[in-house]
Amino acid sequence: MTGGIATDGVSHARPLRVFSLEFSGTGLITALAFFALSLSPSLGPRDGIFQGFVSGVTIFIGYGVGVVGQWLWEYLELPRPFGRTQRIVVTSLLGIIGVGTAFAVWRHVGWQNDLRSQFGMESIGVLVWIEILIATTLVASLLLVVRRSIRKLFRFLARWLNRRLPPRQSRVLSGLALVLLFLFLVNGLLVRGFFAFANTSFSVADGGTPAGVEQPLSPLRSGSPASLVPWESLGHWGRGFVGTGPTIEELRTFHGDEAMEPIRVYVGQGSADSLQERADLVLEELKRTGAFDREVLLMATTTGTGWLDPNAMDTLEYAVGGNSAIVGAQYSYFPSWLSLLADQAVVKATSRTVFDTVHAHWSTLPENDRPRIYVFGLSLGYFGAESILTSIDIVNSPIVGALST
Repeated sequence: MTGGIATDGVSHARPLRVFSLEFSGTGLITALAFFALSLSPSLGPRDGIFQGFVSGVTIFIGYGVGVVGQWLWEYLELPRPFGRTQRIVVTSLLGIIGVGTAFAVWRHVGWQNDLRSQFGMESIGVLVWIEILIATTLVASLLLVVRRSIRKLFRFLARWLNRRLPPRQSRVLSGLALVLLFLFLVNGLLVRGFFAFANTSFSVADGGTPAGVEQPLSPLRSGSPASLVPWESLGHWGRGFVGTGPTIEELRTFHGDEAMEPIRVYVGQGSADSLQERADLVLEELKRTGAFDREVLLMATTTGTGWLDPNAMDTLEYAVGGNSAIVGAQYSYFPSWLSLLADQAVVKATSRTVFDTVHAHWSTLPENDRPRIYVFGLSLGYFGAESILTSIDIVNSPIVGALST
């Protein structure tokens, strides 16, 4: 590990350069192993930029694990290999990690395309590696510069305090000051600025429409000419949700003539100004489409961007012959990994508010003449579904069950 703090103070520490190209060999080897792990199959598809972000953070963590591991080994005065033994150990490690990394690099595109096919998304090509490598390098480099800057600032504060206080007190106070500064930045200026910028960026993408999707004409869909919800307000994935799904012909081929056209209700963030107004709009759409006369009512919590898995939605409609109504409400422009950091409270509030509004009306209907209610959550949406299941309000008028993927 380069640099360090002497046990008797900070005055003997070697100079630390923030932009130095001097690295720990052990740290680099461990970072390479972590890079291979970051490419392993995930639960959801990743584009090149997101994969680069994940790999960059993972490499940084791996480098830190290697550096700390080497320091701990030396601090405990454990035996170190020398000469021929050292060459064999290093060569063997590099060989194993190198082969594992090469295999992960070779298989990554195939793994991602397998996932993307399950989600009905377009395949990616090998050129995605340009995005991955650029994003990985930028993220890992930025994190390393931040880490070195913090260490340099710590040394500066410790030296300044060391001239006035005993060495141990100066190091403790320096560390405490940096922790407080870090918490202030993370919980304040940096986080607000980052999420404001990200929100603006992702909201632009939300204005598009998935390829091949057109405004529905059926009055049983939100966004149609008969709908209370404007087509333009649904968001990218909202338009995709109401503009797709099995047709009545497909359902009748599968179920017979008794199949009916399913109902799909959706509101986007731009459909109303406040959360309660969006929930009220959902209820009015359900009333307008006759959703409370159907057999099944599915309250679906979306992912961060407002996406609902078509495999799950279509399957339900096939299972009940279209005798269903599915409800979705967008609560964010962020993808789930970012919403997990910024919008956990929002997803729960949206799910509970929409559900409580619909459930309050549903509870007034005759018990034998109302749909069975199910809740659904995918990825981050499961937090919303979970918040519904823990509500005391469903005790007297319970839902039938929950679906999750």
